[in-house]
Amino acid sequence: MSMVHTTTPECTGQSEGTETTHADVTTARNSKSMVLGQRERWLIDSLLLVCLFAFVCVVANRPAASVDEDLWWHMSTGAWILQHRAVPVHDVFAAYTAGKPWIAYTWLFDVICSKIYGAGGLHGILTFTMSLTVGFIAALVFLLARYATMLRAIALTFIVVLAAIPLISPRPWLFTCLFFVLELHFLLQARDRSEPGWLLPVVPLIALWANLHIQFVYGLAVIGLFAMERPLALALKWDPESAKLRARWFWILLAASTLGTLLNPYGWRLYTVIAEYATQNAPLQVVQEMQPMQFREISDWAVLFLASAALFALGYTRRKSVLTLSLMAVALWFGFHTARDVWFLAVVSALAIACASEQPKLALGKLRFIQLGIALPPATALAIAVLHSGGASQKALQEASAKRFPVKAAEYIGSHPLEAPLYNPYDWGGYLIWRVPGMPVSIDGRANLQGDERVARFVATWTGRGSWAADPELMNANTIILEKDCGLASILRSDQRFRLLFEDGLASVFQRLRVPNTHLPNRDSSKEKTGF
Repeated sequence: MSMVHTTTPECTGQSEGTETTHADVTTARNSKSMVLGQRERWLIDSLLLVCLFAFVCVVANRPAASVDEDLWWHMSTGAWILQHRAVPVHDVFAAYTAGKPWIAYTWLFDVICSKIYGAGGLHGILTFTMSLTVGFIAALVFLLARYATMLRAIALTFIVVLAAIPLISPRPWLFTCLFFVLELHFLLQARDRSEPGWLLPVVPLIALWANLHIQFVYGLAVIGLFAMERPLALALKWDPESAKLRARWFWILLAASTLGTLLNPYGWRLYTVIAEYATQNAPLQVVQEMQPMQFREISDWAVLFLASAALFALGYTRRKSVLTLSLMAVALWFGFHTARDVWFLAVVSALAIACASEQPKLALGKLRFIQLGIALPPATALAIAVLHSGGASQKALQEASAKRFPVKAAEYIGSHPLEAPLYNPYDWGGYLIWRVPGMPVSIDGRANLQGDERVARFVATWTGRGSWAADPELMNANTIILEKDCGLASILRSDQRFRLLFEDGLASVFQRLRVPNTHLPNRDSSKEKTGF
């Protein structure tokens, strides 16, 4: 008995010690495996980020990312501003709108493009476009990763890239895409953390935005939605705790940001451009980017998928958010109204899907920065390699431009003593402003300057409708340049009041004859042919 009595504690102590040792070993092994699994997940996420940025670089390495119908008049405006050290207040490029009040609301973007083109040509413009696109995508990944796993954030961002492919071009809306995501990041940080200090960067951001693109008003509207979230939640008897920051901070921010937008060369007159675009109807029927999605490209279906998934996620989640619902309502209207605003719907839909999945991970900001820091260097190296590939060379970009714009026809007009006024297509007006500065154009892509009546009349004439001969701009023009295959060009070839001077595979140049003459010279011998 004494033997058992004396040995039991020792045996028990040894057994307990052995069990403790085994438990410690098991815990240590589990911790080690968790650390290894976490490191592997971080590595995989970083590799996926590199793949995402690689895809963006490849998509952005297209001729469309370096040339655009409006790029040319943007560069001409920037060159005019640099030359005169002032912004234009009247139109200086077109014949029929000369002297008409004009606000160059993208003046800072125009100057940037002019400087970049002067330093690097079309290759510099392509680099500029790719940089803005990568910045937009990096900011979006970081924003979505606060509300979802990095894998889900990357997947959602990939679909957003598919949706935004038609918008990857040298246009000021790339600044709008980037600034919109940055603004959402600051606003959501302030809202979720109840820290108004996060709102401070928004004021200078909006002020800069107002000098780059007229869609800064979207940024002001979003601040208004944040300000209305808590009062609406209380009115609907929903849980207002998701809006931790008081509404008055957002109202103060809205007032300060609105005042910040007045820090531009035009002051309050900048807002008259908004009124002009809001009241125009003809461009919505004519300009492709202002028309609704046609669902003939994968980008349109990507937008529809994101919007549908976001609506499903909002209906499935139990957490009701006034902010998310109001953002989705506004985004749906703009996104399905005009094709150039599909980025708005895509970004808000991706954010709604991410927010419906999990609560924001406020402590993961440092980790996300590390992952982006790991992914960006190889992505930058890849972007440099893509930009130095044969398809992105200066020569290749110039050849791509010649397939889209009347390069040889413009050279012909510039090298021959042809008389103004000029009659030209809507899409080529910007290029002709830049390429033939001595010949004012009849119309160009500045839709708010042209007005509904002129745009509608141009379309009727350009398509060769019955009233084309009643167009005073055409009948008063001495030089006419048209797409070779357009309806009006086909009519003018057989009209004795016009003589065909030049034609290649893309464009036709006509001269209006002052006196009708039935004994015209042989047209085949009097015209120059190129590209046949």
